[in-house]
Amino acid sequence: MNTNWRSLLIRVSALLLFLAVVALLALYVALQNLAPVLRATLQEEFSAYGVEQVAISPIELDWGGLQSQSVRLQGQSEAYQFQLELQDLHFQYRWRGLQQLQLQKLAVGSGELLLQLTDNASPPPSQDSAPIQLLAAMLPQQWLQAVPLKHLQLEQLQLTVKGDNLPELHTSARLHKRDDQLWVHLLEATGQELTLESTPEQPLQLALSLVGEERAQAAKLDASLAAVNDADDDLEWLISGLVDYTALRQLLELKLPSTLREQLQSVPPLAGSTEFELTLKHAPRLNTDISTLPTQINLNGTSRTALQLSEAYEALPPFALDIHHSLEWRDALLTLTLLDTANLNTTMAASEQTGNQPLPAQLHLPADTQVLADAKGLKQLTLSNGFFSVGDYQLGAQVNLASVQLQRGWILEASTSLSLQWHSQTVPELQSQWQIQGEGDRWQLNLRQQMAAIGAEQVLNGQWNASEQTGELETRIEIGRLTDAIALVRQLAPLPLDVELADGRLQLDANMTGQGADPGFWSKQVKLQAHNLEGLAEGIGFSGLELTGSFKERDHDWYSTTPIKLNLAKVHPGVPMSDTQMVLNLKSATRPAMEVKAYSSRLLGGSLFSPKPFYIDLTKESNPFVLQLKDWDLSQLVALHQQPGLEANGILDGELPLDYGSQGLTMNQGQVSARSPGGLIRYQPDTATQALVDTHPELQLATKLLSNLRYQELQCDVNYETDGKLLMGLTLAGNNPNEFDGRDVRFNINLEQNLLDLFKSLRLTDTFTDNLEKKLAQ
Repeated sequence: MNTNWRSLLIRVSALLLFLAVVALLALYVALQNLAPVLRATLQEEFSAYGVEQVAISPIELDWGGLQSQSVRLQGQSEAYQFQLELQDLHFQYRWRGLQQLQLQKLAVGSGELLLQLTDNASPPPSQDSAPIQLLAAMLPQQWLQAVPLKHLQLEQLQLTVKGDNLPELHTSARLHKRDDQLWVHLLEATGQELTLESTPEQPLQLALSLVGEERAQAAKLDASLAAVNDADDDLEWLISGLVDYTALRQLLELKLPSTLREQLQSVPPLAGSTEFELTLKHAPRLNTDISTLPTQINLNGTSRTALQLSEAYEALPPFALDIHHSLEWRDALLTLTLLDTANLNTTMAASEQTGNQPLPAQLHLPADTQVLADAKGLKQLTLSNGFFSVGDYQLGAQVNLASVQLQRGWILEASTSLSLQWHSQTVPELQSQWQIQGEGDRWQLNLRQQMAAIGAEQVLNGQWNASEQTGELETRIEIGRLTDAIALVRQLAPLPLDVELADGRLQLDANMTGQGADPGFWSKQVKLQAHNLEGLAEGIGFSGLELTGSFKERDHDWYSTTPIKLNLAKVHPGVPMSDTQMVLNLKSATRPAMEVKAYSSRLLGGSLFSPKPFYIDLTKESNPFVLQLKDWDLSQLVALHQQPGLEANGILDGELPLDYGSQGLTMNQGQVSARSPGGLIRYQPDTATQALVDTHPELQLATKLLSNLRYQELQCDVNYETDGKLLMGLTLAGNNPNEFDGRDVRFNINLEQNLLDLFKSLRLTDTFTDNLEKKLAQ
């Protein structure tokens, strides 16, 4: 029995040994044919990716592993041609039975990949045909499960990318896969590197680093994707990075081809950096049409930028900017909000406007300044308590810019509200609605502005033809409450004249047309209308002023195209004047020079007028002209002097030869006379004056004659000097029935009076001026 079992065991062992030998022989034969089989398999599997040729070196067997010296793949797609060659391949496996093995690990010692880019790529899909992609299915963790290797190791892959319009790129790569963890590292020849990692906890992490000369960090970007628990969950990316503009420019100067380097020279050499931290969220399924991307993502985070331009670059002055803001992109709407005060410091170049000295300038934007925009353009700008300063001058602002829309063709519509502060003064709110339309070379501007505080409104319409370089601007400005407008201007800057208004309206219509981009050389026309002006000018009261005139510019000087008409209901320089009318032509505003075609005014019961036109040119030393007086009431003239005990009557006529030059107004040998049959003069001095008269015999005689003088002749020679001195040589002829037996007498009296002082004192007691001052004080 034992012998039979022993014999059976020997036979089975022999059979097993025979089968093992057969199996080894079969494995040997299989290994001898494995390379062709593997080559055919690889070519079949990768043909869908454009692989056309596969070459593999003989496979060597060792215990627990397979080795091949090289594998080479060649092929092409629509976008590129490629050639991949791997060296020193080592496969680790384990046996499943006697005839089956399972690969466990693939290690590649080195490799080379050459990509030749082509211009044959098909256009991107249209919006209607763009597919919806499930991004979660494209992440490394999804396809790592399909890799039939637990371990994959590629130590050194040399990647070369060539293209007709691109610089040649050389990069080395390393790849490690261990179970469900992946690590990829790309290193460019000059130190630029990209790292990709993927684990179940963090499906994707990217780290990009760009370095310039001497390993200076030009840019850095880190992005990580949070774990995806469900296929329908939104994907959330955490993104951070920085950009150093100096190092980036140096890097681009090294990397860019010569044609692009020339374009880089047109970019200002900025120094500084930007740092940012962002969170990006989007649905797991995205439309691949790039035009729909803004509506598919949400983004929020913060950014800080510091920029400097140390020297002027073309028209750009030196500046320094520091800005820290948050940003949010949601529902295709971008919101930028300042987190800290932002300051832009610069210098205005020396010019005539800056007194030929460079002036420091600063733009100050406070925290909470906010900008809203979408793909169509700016929608809203909110700014409170910002300011712009130049030298010692500061201009503050509150801005609310809203409702900006970009429509078909090129239509930009906006409404704005603007409040300004000039030093400590606040300018009332200015509301604007404006529209810019463009189609081809033709552009049109429509603007309407209102400042309710002064009843002001402006309408502006403009056109521009870019191909012909021609343009036109028309505007109308109406100020309904000129009183408040003048008061506002007085707060902001000194006026050339001391003017205060209690009432009045102003309308200005202007037109500009011309060729060329500089409006300074365009033709300009202005029509000015002022209605019902009332107030004080240099202390002189006036009311009911009406003014109309049309003007045109020529050779940077202005002149009137139609006669300027001025009507003044009342004016009180010291003598009450009414119904003043003047018609004149402006010959030059820069000199200035004008022709007075007509002048008339009612005063002292009569009139003052110009018998003929006259010319005033302030560049000349002398501008003589003549005014005539008619029907003046002597009693009103005497009343101006407010001399106690003096009364007179009679009608005066005369002629006043005046001269207005650089020194002011003068009069030489003016003549005033009483109209026949003369009149009466009575003078009874008060006690103080009588005491003075008693000490001068000549005054006693004159006082007696004037106590009841019936004159038949009154002649007065008048001279006036620039300092206000009025010199009068008075000749009287008549009789006093109460003295000297009523005999006729003829005598001369010389009088001197400062007319400016007299008028000033008369204005102090004048009810018209007093009422205006009270009205202005309300």
